[in-house]
Amino acid sequence: AAPQAERSLPVVTWLKKVYGNEPIPECEINESTVDFLYNLAECNEARESDAVLQIENMKQKAEEYEAKSEFKRSTSQNTWEQKSSKLTFDTRKWSS
Repeated sequence: AAPQAERSLPVVTWLKKVYGNEPIPECEINESTVDFLYNLAECNEARESDAVLQIENMKQKAEEYEAKSEFKRSTSQNTWEQKSSKLTFDTRKWSS
């Protein structure tokens, strides 16, 4: 295990990030609490990193689905336009 001093700085940095502008609650600072908070910070950072990756993945998939959807819309629109341009109506049948 790393010495307490080496783990204190990342713990304080993480606590400042977590609490933002709020004061960090006071607690007894000893090797046990520093180790606990250090491990908690590592787990929290790993989960946050995973969440960011999942969000980016979902954004990418959404963009891909949107591109496919747009392609299908434009393809079906072009197909409809091609078919409708070939349709002819004999309006003489409708006149009296």
